[in-house]
Amino acid sequence: MRECTRSVATPCLCLSKALCATRHVFAAHTKLAWLATALGRPPAEASRYAATAAQLRQGLLENLLLPKEACNPPVGPCFADGQNVTHSSVQATMYVLGSGVLTPEEAVPFLPFLVARSTPFPRCSAALSHFLFEALYTIAEGQASPEAADFAFELLVRDGHRSWREMLNQGATMTLEHWYGVNFQKHTWAHPWAAGPAAIIVRRIYGIRPLDIGYRTVAVHPQPPQNLTHGAITVPSLRGKVAMSWEMLPGKRFAMTLSVPGNTKADVCLPVGLLPPRCDLTINGAAAPTSRPHAGQLCLAERLGGGGWQVATTEGALQSPGSE
Repeated sequence: MRECTRSVATPCLCLSKALCATRHVFAAHTKLAWLATALGRPPAEASRYAATAAQLRQGLLENLLLPKEACNPPVGPCFADGQNVTHSSVQATMYVLGSGVLTPEEAVPFLPFLVARSTPFPRCSAALSHFLFEALYTIAEGQASPEAADFAFELLVRDGHRSWREMLNQGATMTLEHWYGVNFQKHTWAHPWAAGPAAIIVRRIYGIRPLDIGYRTVAVHPQPPQNLTHGAITVPSLRGKVAMSWEMLPGKRFAMTLSVPGNTKADVCLPVGLLPPRCDLTINGAAAPTSRPHAGQLCLAERLGGGGWQVATTEGALQSPGSE
């Protein structure tokens, strides 16, 4: 891989602003490959985008991945800020994980580093916190414990310096441009780029996000922390409202009520770390086939159509990851 120039036809690593740009280009080509297929474009076009994304992923792993002992602090693997650079910021690692470069299982070993660099407060700006949250919830999908989701929620609601509660405590009615007390001369008191929690609450804690064009298929993959034992949300979409609520007793039971618009399919997965050690799922009281696409997910094998549904845990044998 090489340094980027102004106009290049082949993928490259742009470093040290580098890693940020490269993961953006990876994410863009991954989405372009999906979009080309969805729009019925020639298969070669989607394959070209996917191949570029694969090259960028390989370049990031070969050039910027650092072993535990090379990270600061040396608590787990991390990513360097750029080629021929030994510095390892939290931004570099959260960009890679938060952009989907790694699978959930591949991302799990990076949790200790992200936690260490976000304690006692996050070492990234409020604007970039969205990628930190996406990284943490990606890890949560790959681990059969609630550790990553618990830490993400603690980060979301914590008080003190570099927190959203600090903004509220100072009288803010909208998110500030920067963390309160940082760069006073340049920040505004109404800046949506720091409003990462608004998206994360819907996309990750409740797990509702589109999987197909225009919400034709919607994910319902809640990832609440252990101490949030119930919740409810209604999300509007072009096809109607998706309404969901849950009640749980961590490690003992999890029950979800879901309303799906009539022209929508719902892909439902529950967080393994909050479920009974041995469990199956039921739909409206009847046993339902399940799958484990990732270590942290127990999913209904078939997507749910429009209507009202009750999804709940029942005693059984929890499957191994990757099983159908």
